[in-house]
Amino acid sequence: NVLEDFFYLDKNKKADDLLQAIVWLSKSLKTQDSKEKIISLYNSVEFLVTGEKGHLLSQELSLDYGAEFDSAIDEIRRVVNEIQNEKLRERINGAIGKAFDGNASLQSKLESLVERLPITFETTDWQLFEKLKKNRQNLIHNKKIAVPITKQELNELFHLFSKVIIYKIIDFSNGGKND
Repeated sequence: NVLEDFFYLDKNKKADDLLQAIVWLSKSLKTQDSKEKIISLYNSVEFLVTGEKGHLLSQELSLDYGAEFDSAIDEIRRVVNEIQNEKLRERINGAIGKAFDGNASLQSKLESLVERLPITFETTDWQLFEKLKKNRQNLIHNKKIAVPITKQELNELFHLFSKVIIYKIIDFSNGGKND
């Protein structure tokens, strides 16, 4: 009943995104092709974390490096502001802003979701996610995969992301108290 209410009676963006996460997860299970599994698992995570906040790169770097980061950014902005060509200066400032203050990374959004739900990711889980991310990037950009992900690792990721989906559904059915 919870699933019926969530997916069919209460049509909203959250439900649609979570349903898409499940669809991609299901595709990863049904295919025997490792490349398709990688892309499907990654797509599942993208839909799973839609709406999560995460930290911006500037926030992460500021937390990790504090005053050293702040000083470096101030110096970069000072140098850029000295550029005489206004269009060039604006484009560089835009690129800097987008890089540091654009969107939170997928991993940061996933970290935020995991922190919010009553689940934990072990270091090995994050390492597997990182491996998935690198394999997917190389596939998408037609590059050689230096460290291929194994079928066993893909199965572990399937179970890990299944668990996150289940807890997200439970959270939603409880009124989204953890939102």
